[in-house]
Amino acid sequence: MRRTAIRLTPWAFLVGVVLAAALAVSGDTAAAQEQPPADTVGRISGEVNLGTEGATLDGDLTVDFIVLVGSEVGGTVDATVNGASFFVEVPLDDTRRYVPRVVYQGVPYFGAPVAVTADAPEATAELPT
Repeated sequence: MRRTAIRLTPWAFLVGVVLAAALAVSGDTAAAQEQPPADTVGRISGEVNLGTEGATLDGDLTVDFIVLVGSEVGGTVDATVNGASFFVEVPLDDTRRYVPRVVYQGVPYFGAPVAVTADAPEATAELPT
């Protein structure tokens, strides 16, 4: 068996690296853009209620949900916030619970866990601050 040496110029090597990176990114992007069927997605929404009478939100507000899968923490999901209102779309799954967390002026506040299932695909989370 005869072996042939292949020599890559720096330019050819660079083109190969760029093409490999482009293929890797395009595969991830396609997977990220796939939307699950509507009947497998639930929605959690709510409104942040300030506990201080007469106080108004100054915009320094983030809302996310800690995902509990059984008795384990499975990650977090960021909610879309508009003023004091928020929402997030999550998979319908009987084994998951979502603990709402708001961070307002650097202080975290937590609400009671909520779930979305095929029987109850929408839930309201209450978040006092």
